[in-house]
Amino acid sequence: MSTKKLPFISSVNLVPIDGRNVVPTTIFYDSDKRAHIGFDAREKCSAPEQLLEDFKVQLGQHDPDAITKRSSGTAHAPRTTVAGIAQDFFRALLTKVNSALELQGRPLPKSLLIAEPLALSGIDMAEENWLSNYRRAIRRILHGRFEQIDFLPDPFAVFQYYRYGLRHPIIAEHRKHIVLVLDFGGGTFNISVVETTKTGDVSQSGVNSRPLSAKSVQVGGFAINRLLAADLMMKAVEKDIRAEVRKSIERADRIKTPDELTELAERQQTFYRHYRRLLQTVESAKLSVCNLIANWNLQADLSGITPFPIQVAVDPYDPASRMATLKLDAGMLRHAFEENVWKAKLRDAVKKSA
Repeated sequence: MSTKKLPFISSVNLVPIDGRNVVPTTIFYDSDKRAHIGFDAREKCSAPEQLLEDFKVQLGQHDPDAITKRSSGTAHAPRTTVAGIAQDFFRALLTKVNSALELQGRPLPKSLLIAEPLALSGIDMAEENWLSNYRRAIRRILHGRFEQIDFLPDPFAVFQYYRYGLRHPIIAEHRKHIVLVLDFGGGTFNISVVETTKTGDVSQSGVNSRPLSAKSVQVGGFAINRLLAADLMMKAVEKDIRAEVRKSIERADRIKTPDELTELAERQQTFYRHYRRLLQTVESAKLSVCNLIANWNLQADLSGITPFPIQVAVDPYDPASRMATLKLDAGMLRHAFEENVWKAKLRDAVKKSA
């Protein structure tokens, strides 16, 4: 019986997109129906309800062979299906990737290896039906662009990058490895134990095609953003509306589609817009502060790191609210992670997996 092998990877280089090495799975359509993706979408979108972020998860929730009506769940896209939105995202992304490669004088890729989720926010593990829909939809979207398209679970993709991209001296050795992979993403924290073949590689079939063990904890970078945003908002608003603000935050976190937003009273819609803008600002501030942290030890002295100023609505129920200037510093960020994420949810999960 023949064993399907992964494409040979001799080296991996990151391609910068708009000056960054990561691209958020986000898309925004402007008034001319032109698609903007990643950080560019976040910067150009002035109305938070027009920013589309959940289409990656939704892609696996629909059978690509059975879509005959609108399934995107939003009126803010010229596309009628989630697959159409994803196609626009891939088209814009590949255009940027190919432009960067051409500037470097490098050939355009003929093969594509896609890292697929091991777990999804809100459920423990990605079900096979979801993965089947996800793979078929992406193959259809990218049909004709590549000679070969393969999929690999996220923890294996992480391992491959350290082996062939960063070429870690231990991981690059040609011997069997058993590796603990910790993946702290936007929506989930995934813990996996990866076992390689005798030569140190992973496989797409047999005993080395899936992690030895895996656990998903439903917390990630977005949860930290919500913690920080809620803390800042409670500091900015008057005491007499804090109880209402807490309830509004909980309600806003449950909003997933524009249709759900329109069902709210105008007062709550106004709050939602203030809150979503604050979340976007907190994300940018968090990244800026993180880039200044040189020592990630939980006992490190962070007092010398410059805080990031943030504008927060004093009355988030007023569209024209006065804004208070608060600061996000490294100490706040560490406290939110250590107390509400690490101690509350991650520490025990890591100990049990290791």
